Amino acid sequence: MSGNVLSRWRMIAILVSSILLTPLCLGLVMTTGNGTCPADWPKELESYRKQAKTIGIAAGNQEDVFEISFHNREQFEKIWPAILTLKSDGAPLTLTTARSAPGWAGLFDNNEPLVRIYAPSYTTNAVKTPDGKTVRRPVPPWPDSAKLPNGQLPVYVTLSDDKTTWVPADTNHNPLKPIEHRARIEIELVVDSKIIDLNRIRLPVDTPIIDRRTFEPTNSAAPDVNKN
Repeated sequence: MSGNVLSRWRMIAILVSSILLTPLCLGLVMTTGNGTCPADWPKELESYRKQAKTIGIAAGNQEDVFEISFHNREQFEKIWPAILTLKSDGAPLTLTTARSAPGWAGLFDNNEPLVRIYAPSYTTNAVKTPDGKTVRRPVPPWPDSAKLPNGQLPVYVTLSDDKTTWVPADTNHNPLKPIEHRARIEIELVVDSKIIDLNRIRLPVDTPIIDRRTFEPTNSAAPDVNKN
């Protein structure tokens, strides 16, 4: 086969691949302005919709990430107690420095102080099981079958082999694994020490703290996240 013919076939293959893969890539992440948080979340969040956004993720892990940015300290501190009530039992609190590098493959912008809430997708799409039953996709509350032995929710759940209920997802990263749906609600604070100041708020008791903050060299100590 001549070089020209081979080149044409390569170009055709690239074009076809692009057409086939484009819908997949577009379906991985969808951002919605004016945060679309669930209706049964605390009513105090309602007035913050205009400064919030929802990031829907479907990349083998199905979940929604809600971001709320803040214009002043009073605004954040007023809503913080209500946000805390969303966190699942046993879920960690993650701390990130404002103006640090973007997170999750560049998807999350940390340029300003904000709260990031990792939550189930809250979709009502249904799945038909082999025996004709209908299983709703993740809409909490979760059944006991989805929980860990200690009674807490795992980060992700998936449908059981017979597609009849939800079970903790296998933590082995098998590329052929079923879609994992976030079950546990986690909170991340993007901290600037002015609008979001850890020394001025109550941190949850008996909660694992994942501290990803970075600090410029100074003579002062970093805020004590274990002070409460």
